[in-house]
Amino acid sequence: MKIALIGNCQLQQIGWLLKAFFQQQNIEHEIVWYEPIFALGDTNAPIVPLFDALHRADVIYGQYHDGKWNALSTDSLRRYFDIRIVPTLESLASYPQLNYFSQGKLNFNLYTVDFRMLDMYLSGIPPREAHRHYNDVSADPQEIAALVQSTAARYARLHAEGKVAFDYSQEYLQVASTQGLGAYFTHNHPNNSQLQWLANQILLDAGAPRLLSLQSMGEILYDTKVPLLGDTADTGYRIRATDVGLEAGCKINYAFFSSYDRGFLREELAESVYHRVVHPRVQAKEAA
Repeated sequence: MKIALIGNCQLQQIGWLLKAFFQQQNIEHEIVWYEPIFALGDTNAPIVPLFDALHRADVIYGQYHDGKWNALSTDSLRRYFDIRIVPTLESLASYPQLNYFSQGKLNFNLYTVDFRMLDMYLSGIPPREAHRHYNDVSADPQEIAALVQSTAARYARLHAEGKVAFDYSQEYLQVASTQGLGAYFTHNHPNNSQLQWLANQILLDAGAPRLLSLQSMGEILYDTKVPLLGDTADTGYRIRATDVGLEAGCKINYAFFSSYDRGFLREELAESVYHRVVHPRVQAKEAA
């Protein structure tokens, strides 16, 4: 069976893993595509090799991409191909300071924005002082718990409505109760056990004779990590594959924010998960 995977970094890594797994185990399945949507961009240039691979695939697994991806959006691709949508494994409660801007393209190689740093930027905390105030916040445990429950409910609803092929709700709740929310390095970079869950759901669905184990491997999606809010002992800051430290991370984010209109930034902050669940303990006037 020829399998195509078209999604984000999760399916990219699963595709790489399954390609090696099929070869090592002499399984007569083949991965014909696993390059992620974000690597293709939003132009028509990559459509030829992508469409050729999708045309040859017996089954296509995809993660939903909305209309801003134009011809590469899920709805556009579904005009030509049958795509089984799989859940995007994420937990907004894990690192509530990390998320995407709702619009606009991210530069500086920042695929996620640190809304804690955005809060400090808009509050007037100087960039050279920001790292000293990063952890001057506390998260609301009731809001975090509510966010976990709403995330699980969303996974269950999407599966019940037939919008995703696999139900991630119970697995997600188990992660939150047993492994803790640290099972995610960012809101959508799960650890190996969660990545293994999704890979094996695909293998079961595709009729593969054996399942995959990632227990002996180092963390696969560990390319972004920030301190847990309020944990003053952890000052590491990782952007993509680079460890830069919290102080440098603040400067990088501040430089990124300076390229946007402040009105837009204020709207993004007001609508963010960070704004809902995190409460600063130090006011901007005191910190400036």
